[in-house]
Amino acid sequence: MPYQMEQLELRMEQIAGVAVAVVFGGLAPALVMAALWHTAKVAPFAFTFTFAIAVSHAVLLGLPLFLVFRSMGWINVVTCVVFGFAVGAAPAGVLTWPLQHPELHASASVDGVPTIIDGIITAAGLVSYIKPLIYFGLFGALGGFAFWVALIWIGSFGKAGAAVTGVSRYKRNTMARYGNRATIFREFTEIRTWDR
Repeated sequence: MPYQMEQLELRMEQIAGVAVAVVFGGLAPALVMAALWHTAKVAPFAFTFTFAIAVSHAVLLGLPLFLVFRSMGWINVVTCVVFGFAVGAAPAGVLTWPLQHPELHASASVDGVPTIIDGIITAAGLVSYIKPLIYFGLFGALGGFAFWVALIWIGSFGKAGAAVTGVSRYKRNTMARYGNRATIFREFTEIRTWDR
């Protein structure tokens, strides 16, 4: 029975750690948006709005990616930042796709510059479509980086460290010492053979 309670406590630490990391992942872009907002009177509203959107992106899109990548052992700074960028940019890209109704063969322009001509997007239209996606993607990448930092920070305290990051303390120390997975495998098999 004590083993089951210990496992339950460990699982609760893991869930709490990931929840805190998700909050930090939403907090970072919201703080940057509030700091960059040009009117101090509107900054609290910008913070609240950005925080709500960032946390919803993190929970609905980022959390499933985290669970999949954690099961494969792929949680690192690169995956968190790259997929954070994708999580930030993809919804805006889908919602603002300029050719949502290509059957209309419409033409459009922004500030007198044609962006769509007879249902075909122009280079200027593509640039005006991609620029905001990069902007939202950078906020997502910042959120992904904050998520990863929070996971590492939380993972460095208590028993949940190895479980949250998906790497045992032995393997983490061995990787820091050698860095080569083949060497780690050889060392691990030699230890197991020696124990017999």
